[in-house]
Amino acid sequence: DSSGTSTVRVPAFSSALPALDGGEPGQLSWDGFEANVRFSADMAHYTMEGKAPRLSIADGQGVQMTLTGLRLHGDQQRLLADEPMLYGGTQRFAIESIDLSGPELEGKPVALKQVEYTVDMPAQGDFLDMKAKMSAQVFQIGDGNYGPAHYDLSMNHLHVRTVAQLY
Repeated sequence: DSSGTSTVRVPAFSSALPALDGGEPGQLSWDGFEANVRFSADMAHYTMEGKAPRLSIADGQGVQMTLTGLRLHGDQQRLLADEPMLYGGTQRFAIESIDLSGPELEGKPVALKQVEYTVDMPAQGDFLDMKAKMSAQVFQIGDGNYGPAHYDLSMNHLHVRTVAQLY
């Protein structure tokens, strides 16, 4: 019936990065990634779940970025039968922490914790709402914490067919 499940797995790996401007080689380390997508006939509806425990990048000149606890979730429904790429529903991306340090930051490392990006697009009849939210519970630069920080955007009562034409 053309429904199914797809699983993507990327194993953990570590790799040297080319040296920049005569510096030391960098290093990329990824603890792997796994995602599952379940879909109905003709992809009219799908759900997804995914996670990546840790990604670390060092450039060999003192810049270090580490991302931990990436998770993603989605539940999407096609809004119009003749528009195969326009979906409504929910999507959520969450990151436990992002830490960035390096000489350019002048001893003030940056840390973001409990980062989330969510999109909610519920449809009712010929209309839909779009709500996007980005937030970090901790937004630390050096010793200062500027969190919680968030950015919310919403557009309500949008005509679905018009959104499809714009899309």
